[in-house]
Amino acid sequence: METIYIPTFDGTFIFARLHLPHSEGPHPGLLYMTGNKGGKGARWKANNPLSSHHVAHFVSEGYAVLETDYRRFHFA
Repeated sequence: METIYIPTFDGTFIFARLHLPHSEGPHPGLLYMTGNKGGKGARWKANNPLSSHHVAHFVSEGYAVLETDYRRFHFA
């Protein structure tokens, strides 16, 4: 897993985590954005067993998964 910050047009950043399979690529990709669970975003999802299970499942099936916060979520 790699933590990345995606720049936006106005200089703010979107927090994201990139999960890659261990196998050789290229890999199909998924953008993983689920409900914000009361405003907790991707940082919460990383510690949530259900969310972690979903991400692990797709990665084990050979998908690259990018899970993101919503724009300006942590920087507003």
